Amino acid sequence: RLCAQAGPDDAVVVVDAGSADATPDIVRRRAAADPRVRLLFAPGAYPGGGRNAGIAATNAPLIAQIDGGNLPNSVWLEEILRPLLENRADHVTGNSRVMPLVRRFRGREVDFGPVYQASLFRLACLRLPHDPDIDDENQASSPCGGDSVAYSRELWEQAGGFPDWMRFGSDPQFVAKLKQGSPRFAFAPRAVSWWQLGPGVGRVFER
Repeated sequence: RLCAQAGPDDAVVVVDAGSADATPDIVRRRAAADPRVRLLFAPGAYPGGGRNAGIAATNAPLIAQIDGGNLPNSVWLEEILRPLLENRADHVTGNSRVMPLVRRFRGREVDFGPVYQASLFRLACLRLPHDPDIDDENQASSPCGGDSVAYSRELWEQAGGFPDWMRFGSDPQFVAKLKQGSPRFAFAPRAVSWWQLGPGVGRVFER
């Protein structure tokens, strides 16, 4: 999906912090066919460290950031970069959604995707102030998220990058540092990124 949307001068950097599956082989095959794709190893890196390593590996003036395992829709890159290219924002958050994960629970089929998305943590940390010009369905994301965002390299440098020592929570901490400089935030409702949870319900609760 990313390669289909990226331009000829773009780079698609995949940071592998120590996966135990076939991720490196898959990325190597893609990189052999597409010189824009780069595989970068950062053994043991937490999310913030992985993000910093990926950004430092390029000189790109604009960064579009997505988590491994996420599936962007066909216009994700165009829509999430639009406010930056039009100079309307310095940091843009896409519209996060959770893929369906239907399992039988006490004899009934339950979709645990929306259950996870509607959890107290995500509502408290990942919600924008209400915007009357955007329908409620499209207000499930905010500057706190890191799974679907875009920002300028200059902004990342001014904030000193992501905290690389945090096992989780580096994205909200990064945004907190950004807010000290009063950047312009924007929300891109049509830039949809789907989270893939699982493979089982137990992994959802673990996450």
